[in-house]
Amino acid sequence: MQEVLPNVRYAAPASEVSLQTTARRLNENGMTAHIVESGADAGRLALGLIPDGAEVFTATSQTLEEIGLRAAIDASPRLRSVRTVLSQMDMATQWHEMRVLAARPDVVIGSVHAITEQGEVVVASASGSQLGPYASGAGKVIWVVGSQKIVPSLDEAMRRIREYALPLENERAQFGLRPGQLHRQGANLLQGIFARQSPRHPCQGEAGLLGSHNNERRASATQVAGQKGKTNDNRNFQTT
Repeated sequence: MQEVLPNVRYAAPASEVSLQTTARRLNENGMTAHIVESGADAGRLALGLIPDGAEVFTATSQTLEEIGLRAAIDASPRLRSVRTVLSQMDMATQWHEMRVLAARPDVVIGSVHAITEQGEVVVASASGSQLGPYASGAGKVIWVVGSQKIVPSLDEAMRRIREYALPLENERAQFGLRPGQLHRQGANLLQGIFARQSPRHPCQGEAGLLGSHNNERRASATQVAGQKGKTNDNRNFQTT
């Protein structure tokens, strides 16, 4: 199989004009966009958006790993980490309970693969496990998104997935598998794609550039928080 290299033009941070335009359109689409300067700022903002005592499911995300947010959630005494709970359960005897717990957490936090300047959010998934909570299962959705994921249109969002995110994820699948993971290649990594323009109900949501939204019918607006494409040591995010 011929190696496909990531198209590096999709790794460049967005301009300030593009960032501000995207944030405005996300707000117009019912999400709340926050613009922060660094990964550390994004992590602090995301934690501040999560209420005390919430069950929090962290979707698999290179962004969350890089800024230390998943570890912070797992270690937080005021939050209940769904992943920590799941790791202590028996899949052979508690599969139903595990599936329910992951499907409808109070908060799901992760990232996306692209956001258009029209305020459309696009996520691709190998397993599809985060798509249900993102779409409707979770009470609140928070997305942490580097500005390099901003694209002009939905067509460009799909192209970014195919030409940038997929080659990187395929490489991780071949060389970075954790025990028990299945080796999948190429297009087989894309088991589902979710695109959202606005919350389903008028009062849904919070989202942040960081990024979040509420799936509850009576909640605030959606929140998406977005970073300017830099980590706290001022390097560009090299995430999908």
